Amino acid sequence: MAAAPSSARAPGVALLPADVTPIWLEGIVTSDFESDTLPILFVDDEIYSDYYDTMCVRNPQLAPAIRHLQQVNSTARQKWKQENNEEECLTALWQCVQLRRYIFNEGDFQHTAAMSHFLMTLLRFATMLLYENASTSRKSREEALSRCLQLFKKAQEVEKMLPRKPSTHRALFQALVHNNFANYFYRRRRPMAAAQEALGALRSVQKSCHSPYLHYFSLRAAVAELLGGRFDEAVELLQQCFTVMPSSSSGEGNMGSSGSVYPPVRYAVELLDDTVPIHSACEVMAYHNMAVAQIGKHKHHRAMIWCNQAFQAMSAMQEVSGEGAAGESRWMSCVVLTRNFCKKMILAHRVEKLRISSSDALPPEVEELAQGLEEVTERAEMRELLTKLDEKVQECAVQQVVRVLQEGRLRRESPKRRQSAPKLSAVRRLPPPRPSRQAGLTKMSLLLNTSVAAIVEDLQNPPPVPPCLVGAYANSPKRLRSPKSPVPGRRSRLTEASSSSSPPPGSPTAAAKAPTSTQ
Repeated sequence: MAAAPSSARAPGVALLPADVTPIWLEGIVTSDFESDTLPILFVDDEIYSDYYDTMCVRNPQLAPAIRHLQQVNSTARQKWKQENNEEECLTALWQCVQLRRYIFNEGDFQHTAAMSHFLMTLLRFATMLLYENASTSRKSREEALSRCLQLFKKAQEVEKMLPRKPSTHRALFQALVHNNFANYFYRRRRPMAAAQEALGALRSVQKSCHSPYLHYFSLRAAVAELLGGRFDEAVELLQQCFTVMPSSSSGEGNMGSSGSVYPPVRYAVELLDDTVPIHSACEVMAYHNMAVAQIGKHKHHRAMIWCNQAFQAMSAMQEVSGEGAAGESRWMSCVVLTRNFCKKMILAHRVEKLRISSSDALPPEVEELAQGLEEVTERAEMRELLTKLDEKVQECAVQQVVRVLQEGRLRRESPKRRQSAPKLSAVRRLPPPRPSRQAGLTKMSLLLNTSVAAIVEDLQNPPPVPPCLVGAYANSPKRLRSPKSPVPGRRSRLTEASSSSSPPPGSPTAAAKAPTSTQ
């Protein structure tokens, strides 16, 4: 199953247009792990009995302890196969793990393989609950998801108890737990928690040096970056995905047997609710999510190329697998909506100069070129088509301007307009309206706190300074600084100099300077 988070919108989804959504690829890890670990739970009774008989023959001194271990193990098989009680089955299996720890050495294969078997059993039971969650009622779904959470937490605890060496084996188990745990958070409609688990799965796979499904883990991590709004990082991960993605002729179901390091268990990745091959689904999802990342970077012409490639890959996959799958229909709807958005954005800023409203149709010449946008899969072709589209839009804009000018000229020169037009000689031209003086006087009277009549009288017989304006100029800074109007209470420097130079009264100098009275 693959779809976009619907209820809780992630930050990256909120940054994208409404019609553009990344597609989450819901893949699960499946494994026939008993062939690589211990045949103690899911195998037939004959193989189960032969295993313990062989153990007693090879270890005759430990035969009584091995037979006791077989009894506890048989209890676990009974709880699972006959009573379908997974909780008691897991309890008995964990007792078997502890018994192997005491019977054999802690680093013996019997103990480490039992730990790996118990961890993979937890993942299988949790995955079965996810399968049930897709096809049950709401109440049963909540109970299944609650139990699923407990199993995943228990798997994380067991994974930390695995031997540290070899580190590549432990890293692979971490990747498997992170991958299936991400699907749980996605079902819980918590996209950011699912994104964190997907990023952790990619880091663990890279540490494990095991890469048959590296393209799948890179794709899931790229979707996680898209959900977080980190479009540049998503583009880098998708480019890595295209680099390591196998060709369609390589086949499916290698169960994780290829890579630089042989894995502790062979595994495969399948879609949770669909029968589409995982490599084909990864190809379609990588093309589509690359288009979404380019739209997030506002590069719509590049996004259009990836949309066309996703559409072609989706069409080819439907021809092979049929068109009845519900997941494929959802994928196709997402791809078509994204492609239509890219086409609309490419035409938007080019046709803007034509001033076409949303209800009008494009010119036939532009529409013919626009249809070719849905078939371009190479950058060179897209660049050439955009150049032709710009030239055609420019030509249509010039034609539209000429058409508008011609229509305006014909409208001015039409006979009806000439007959209805009045003669200019017989029309009296009125002077343009002037502002009312009364309104200006009223505002001035309110400003100066006087009457309109006083203002009119002052303006008709203007004195050097009209009395009505004396109040307005009384506190003028220029008047205060003028030497002709000194500030009251302050003596100027000339006055102080003249007073200091005049002698005091009664002195001989003052008497000599005093004028003599005439007889």
